[in-house]
Amino acid sequence: MPAGRPTKYPKTQKKRDELYQALLDHGAKGLSFECFGGSPAVKEILGSYVCKDTLYEWLKKDPKFSDAKRVFNSVVQQFWEKRGASLTETLEQDPKRKTYSRGSTGAWVFNMINRCGWRSNPDTEEKDNSEVAVSISFSKKTEADDETD
Repeated sequence: MPAGRPTKYPKTQKKRDELYQALLDHGAKGLSFECFGGSPAVKEILGSYVCKDTLYEWLKKDPKFSDAKRVFNSVVQQFWEKRGASLTETLEQDPKRKTYSRGSTGAWVFNMINRCGWRSNPDTEEKDNSEVAVSISFSKKTEADDETD
């Protein structure tokens, strides 16, 4: 007899397809994968919410759910890139300030670094796996050395 609770993962392909689409819709709002289990769509499809650990287990067990997660990542990144592009547009609202931003570009960059794996400094160093020979020699300290110290 298997231990633990029975899975809430949909048994029918129709329900699984609904779950995949709900995941993409969730990503289109810029929301994280980790909070997907608490979304109203999940409760509607499954009858209850699920924790993020359950979502990660489903990724391991269902290749189609895992594929949907990869597409989800692209959808979320597109949402946030569009949001960032809108920050670069300027508005002319205040006559004293010629340009007026729609939001904080610093906050957006920080979000992209954490959410989408962006880096503020690209890795420009080439990795060299060749061996380097180092030669170290030792000698006794003499009285002349003491005088120069």
